[in-house]
Amino acid sequence: MKTEQYTTLVVDDEAFVRKELIKALNDGPFFNVIGEASTVAEAENLTLKKSPQVIYLDIKIGQGDAYQLLDKLKVKLSFMPAIILNTGFNNIELAQQAFDEHKKYILTILKKPFWHNWDNKEEDIALKVNEYYKRSEEGISYLSTYFLITEDYKSFLIQFDELIMISVPEDQKGKGKIQFTTTDDTFTIGGSLKKVANELPAKFKQISRYIVINTDFFRSIDHSDQTISLKGVRSKPLGLGETYKEALFKYLGI
Repeated sequence: MKTEQYTTLVVDDEAFVRKELIKALNDGPFFNVIGEASTVAEAENLTLKKSPQVIYLDIKIGQGDAYQLLDKLKVKLSFMPAIILNTGFNNIELAQQAFDEHKKYILTILKKPFWHNWDNKEEDIALKVNEYYKRSEEGISYLSTYFLITEDYKSFLIQFDELIMISVPEDQKGKGKIQFTTTDDTFTIGGSLKKVANELPAKFKQISRYIVINTDFFRSIDHSDQTISLKGVRSKPLGLGETYKEALFKYLGI
């Protein structure tokens, strides 16, 4: 069982329920609450800003509901966080309908009050979250000249010749996500950089713990500070780790 805590957002318009749930989650071993929201707009903004791995989401949120938030996030995110629906007795049918329609990323319905047998419930949810993120890595198929990636309702075909680099963005470290930068686009999906790197052709070289580059796009290296510039990447130069320098220089003939 994974011991690292999942970053979590709690969304509920009842302040007392929200605070009690946050305390219970933070007191346990599986979840680390990084934000709370009482409206759809707050929840959307915090999700886009903080990228939680898990959202505990009340089915009714003030004048809005979980449907509105999920529809907004589906449009803006390439990979949906794991959703745990919270509901009271009066909204159980609405919660079940939402679960049926969004079951790819809604993992379970947590019925209020939560506290009966809480420890077992929390561990069961953590296991479901763990399985959800393991499945997300299985959405990458490795073929001879390209990746076929399936995420939520989208599929991407990425030719190796168009792939500039694969990286773990600074704000995604430890969250099981990787970013693909191609000649046309950049997007982030669930996955393991190490696992993906092992499937790439020889021209792809790891330059740090968090970055793999396609050497076809290598432009230059500044030996004074060990930074690399790539064609097609307008961000700041990329740091070259000492561990990876020898293999890269040997391949490039530097």
